[in-house]
Amino acid sequence: MVALMRRVAPLLLAALVLASPAVGQSFRAAYGDGLEAMDRRDWDAAVAAFRTAVDDRPEESERLPRLFFRRYTPWYYLALALSEKGDCQGAMAAFSESERQGVIASFPDDVVALRRFGDRCGEREAVAEARKAALSVIERAADSSGVVAELAKLPELATVWEWRENSLADRRAGADGLLGDARSLLTEGGAEPQLETLEEARRLAYQSYWQLEAIRAEASQHLGEIQAMVERKLDNLEATVEEARSVLRRTTALAPYPPGLRSRRDRLQGLLNRAIDAGEGVPPGELESLEADLEQAIQALESAATPPPRALREAAEAFFAGEYARTLELLDGPRWRGSLTLAHAALLRAAARWSLWRRAPDPDPELLVAARADVAECAERVPGLEPLEAWYPPAFRAFFDEVSQAGVADPGAPGT
Repeated sequence: MVALMRRVAPLLLAALVLASPAVGQSFRAAYGDGLEAMDRRDWDAAVAAFRTAVDDRPEESERLPRLFFRRYTPWYYLALALSEKGDCQGAMAAFSESERQGVIASFPDDVVALRRFGDRCGEREAVAEARKAALSVIERAADSSGVVAELAKLPELATVWEWRENSLADRRAGADGLLGDARSLLTEGGAEPQLETLEEARRLAYQSYWQLEAIRAEASQHLGEIQAMVERKLDNLEATVEEARSVLRRTTALAPYPPGLRSRRDRLQGLLNRAIDAGEGVPPGELESLEADLEQAIQALESAATPPPRALREAAEAFFAGEYARTLELLDGPRWRGSLTLAHAALLRAAARWSLWRRAPDPDPELLVAARADVAECAERVPGLEPLEAWYPPAFRAFFDEVSQAGVADPGAPGT
């Protein structure tokens, strides 16, 4: 009986093994499913099956009784399947576990194959990291390009942008060209780009980024300087605006206005309205021109509205009283200032000399020559100034018009 039991015991043990509960058999089914999925190159199904196998039985075996003494190396196959999926990190972890257990060392060809897959996985991981790094720098450069593009649209920088050789515009075009080259290299090679190509894309993107950042910094500096200049010019213009308002208020009492005074007030009021509407968006050159025009209009209105000097008024009274020699005496002494005052003084001298020349029994030609010079001076001081019809005789006004149009060349005697 004992001998019989010894012969039957191994068979009973095998039967017990084959008759293990279903939960103990799940790793076998999963392992088999994984191998079949590997044959079909269905990597997702293979990974799922081998994960189920290692969850149920993580220990690998060179000859597993439950597999009819075949090898059980789920970590090895899991590493292969993950490698094919591109999950290099997961593949290397599974491979390390298989090597740690040591069973795979009994299958040298598989060790070589697994290491080859590991190397390829490492290359893929390096390519993935290089692609990620290149894309990150390209995105930074693209952001900088967008900022620079917005700066280029600002009217304040219009003149600065194209200024001199190697201008901001030229440098921007070069930096954007580098960015375009980097983007092209990033897509070169499709799903399997070369590591060297991705590193070149990253290098070009960095060049583009730093060049664009330098352009942004320089443009921002110019913009700050221009804005500070505009603020200063707006402050100056504000002071001139207040002066213009004051002059307009002072001349309000002179209404009804003579034509010359009215035109000067209208011009000053128009310039004042433009100055009030001017803001930070106006270019500095335009602000400067507006301020100069405003100052000129203020001076013109003040000159027209300011009463003439006392000596000039006395000379005018002497002329209208027919005292022409006295008129010339009064005009000979003072040293006046202001174009309008000097122009009226020259007009009175011309009228007094012309009147003396016309009324003299024996006319002195020098008086007429001097009168012509006075007319020329009047026209030069204030172009367009003419003797008023109510104050000067028609013959003198004809003389004045002819001389002011023809100059002083002809010493003849028009208007006689």
